[in-house]
Amino acid sequence: MNSASAESIPVLLDVLETMTFMNGIVMAEDEIPSEIPGALHASLTFSGPASGIVDIWSDLELLETIAELLGDDESATEDTLGEILNVFTGQILTTLGDECIAFDLGIPVVKVAEPGEWCGGDVAPVGVFVDGMPIIIQVSLKQ
Repeated sequence: MNSASAESIPVLLDVLETMTFMNGIVMAEDEIPSEIPGALHASLTFSGPASGIVDIWSDLELLETIAELLGDDESATEDTLGEILNVFTGQILTTLGDECIAFDLGIPVVKVAEPGEWCGGDVAPVGVFVDGMPIIIQVSLKQ
């Protein structure tokens, strides 16, 4: 399984700025937390010329803020994370491939994050801080 996580940082920053008008700061490898208390995790599978999965974890307080910025109730955190994941996945697949190539996207699955579930896998996570709160992402590709 290949990782496209490093290439995803500029895309994630662009998606966050476009959707929320919020800027992120790229985390150094040693800044990626092993746990985000109360975080949510969303995953989305895709298939086409390449297949894989995109995972994103975010601080609940940050998602409440983003939900309000998007005009939703702050309790819409799961929908907010799912929407960020949908937009991000569309953008990263276009960035990694060709915008004329079609991919089939699954439905985002959102759940409460398990502590450190992004640590120790085959794909190194990358992340950004937005208003001091973390967003972690992993993009795993199968060729």
